[in-house]
Amino acid sequence: MKKIKHLKDIRQEKMRLRIRQLELEKQLKKNWKELKTDLKPSGFLKSKLEDLGESPGDKQSFWSAAMDYGAAYISHKLAARAGKATEAKVQDSVQNIMEKVRNLFGKKKK
Repeated sequence: MKKIKHLKDIRQEKMRLRIRQLELEKQLKKNWKELKTDLKPSGFLKSKLEDLGESPGDKQSFWSAAMDYGAAYISHKLAARAGKATEAKVQDSVQNIMEKVRNLFGKKKK
């Protein structure tokens, strides 16, 4: 680091550092505002749609994309629930058949 010998140089360096500090504070405020807008639900959904390669463009396509996403989510959840219910019914049926087969072959012949 360079040695500062004159008072004038000290003042210039102090002014340069103050300007740099103000620029950084301004950038920090701007980034904070962008972060707050991005974390809102509407901003979050827009960013997700942009990540998928779709631009929200006008409100019609934005809402239709949101409805498509919601419908896909609900259908996925319903399919998972139906799958679990079907699996439980099949397990019960298999258990009943196994018990009947055991009872059929387990009886003693007279």
